[in-house]
Amino acid sequence: MSHNPPWKSETKAVNPGSPIDFYDFVPLTGPKGGRVVVDAFILVVTGTITVGTALWNGADVCRLFGLINVEQRDGRLRWSVSGYKSRIFGIHLNGIERHQEHGNVAVGAGQAIDLRLIIPMAKPFTRRPKDWSLPADALKKITVNMNPLGSAQTGTTVLSVAALNCYVLAEWHEEDSVEFKSEDLVKSVDFNSNTQAKLALSGVVHDLFVVKEGTTAGGDAITAITDARIEDLGTPTLTRQDLVHVYRAKRMLGASGPTTPATERFLEPVIGGFALPVIASDPETSAFDGKLVESMKLDVGTGATGLSAISREVVEKSQALTHATAGRFGINLAAIRAKTQGKTKRSMAEWKKREALVLPWSGGKVPTAQAG
Repeated sequence: MSHNPPWKSETKAVNPGSPIDFYDFVPLTGPKGGRVVVDAFILVVTGTITVGTALWNGADVCRLFGLINVEQRDGRLRWSVSGYKSRIFGIHLNGIERHQEHGNVAVGAGQAIDLRLIIPMAKPFTRRPKDWSLPADALKKITVNMNPLGSAQTGTTVLSVAALNCYVLAEWHEEDSVEFKSEDLVKSVDFNSNTQAKLALSGVVHDLFVVKEGTTAGGDAITAITDARIEDLGTPTLTRQDLVHVYRAKRMLGASGPTTPATERFLEPVIGGFALPVIASDPETSAFDGKLVESMKLDVGTGATGLSAISREVVEKSQALTHATAGRFGINLAAIRAKTQGKTKRSMAEWKKREALVLPWSGGKVPTAQAG
């Protein structure tokens, strides 16, 4: 996290069922003349809404958002999942302690809404978290497709008379050198049967969750899933309990209440049974880790209708964006060096081809007068 106050977009009125675009609100240059790099976007919705029949579960307020897209200037979508999936996967990637859950919204007219949904670009639970951050000059726009109220309500709750506004905050830091960042894609695919999903890949999957986006208040539990296996990666069949235990250890989410054994400390989606973590990155995960396969078949035991797989896929750098960055800052691509934790193996020739294409690169100091 940076000490800098966030940048803020203009505020736009929410029209349920319609998209809103946000762009050109993050300066390219910081106060010290360095390059602005975004670590997270915070999508904010404020205003009032009328709630009927039953209270609206706070975990469902994120369903005001349909599909959320974070798009680079080359057209690559760095984030492209729904509000419901963004909440679950954002908690995983950013940590439950950084998440701010909305409170339950009581039945009544003109109930206050103040939603804050974090879309992380930096990945705190990886070896070099800010290798994944998004330079402001690489950002094209953020598109939030607002759900119709009928799609946002859950259980027996009935939503109406929404008077809402939306804006985006950008958490950022400033860099005095030009880095060609590693790139990842967050997306989802629906299961093709109750027990199987097939993913077409262009990179290596570092995070993979199974979820169900139904209409149950608070989320649809998927605890009926007994196990999971990815044959294409050669992984063994692991039980749900195996996968959840490993995830808890990686994210330090032990059931270690101070007085009663196994008391939970967090209302977290995996612990609550609303997500199954099949693959989860950790602080030892580097950009080049993992097995590259063209497609991946995920099989789960028992299964359920309406399952989806949310993935974070590490891909080779966009050539279009790489050349645009080099042109903006006047960098000779033949002279770039690898950016590494211990400042070793800086020569690109020391790395295998794909490793070199996913590693972050250093292009030298930011010019005093930035191009473009």
